[in-house]
Amino acid sequence: MKRIEVLLSLMLVMVAGLTATSYVSATPSADFTEMNG
Repeated sequence: MKRIEVLLSLMLVMVAGLTATSYVSATPSADFTEMNG
């Protein structure tokens, strides 16, 4: 059962990374730097 949990966590991380990259690419770099501080 541990293997299933690891796979699920990996999938969640991959999805989060994809959404983050797509959001960054969709948002202008100037806006992104302003949001980061």
